[in-house]
Amino acid sequence: MDTDVKQEYKPPRDLPNGEGEAELAVSREAYVDLLVAANVTDPRAWPEGMQECAALLAKIREIEAAGIKAHGEWDWELLDEESQDEYDDSILQLDRLRNPGKPVLISDL
Repeated sequence: MDTDVKQEYKPPRDLPNGEGEAELAVSREAYVDLLVAANVTDPRAWPEGMQECAALLAKIREIEAAGIKAHGEWDWELLDEESQDEYDDSILQLDRLRNPGKPVLISDL
């Protein structure tokens, strides 16, 4: 029997483009993982106290898009030093907010 009970989190229902009604309960961690995987940058979709994650994810995706536009592909090493630092800082902050005390691999983003 699994003794590691996770808190269930129900996403807010007042988001735009919500067609139809559905109920789904997932762990808070799983919900946040889904938000990152889906590139959700609307802070209203994030759990209470984690709205800053939306801005950090937006900044990460913005830097990636700029790198792809400038170089034709995503390659962190082709970024200028300032963009590399901003990218790394944003990822570290997002990781800390997503999983306090638990490291997250960059490949998860």
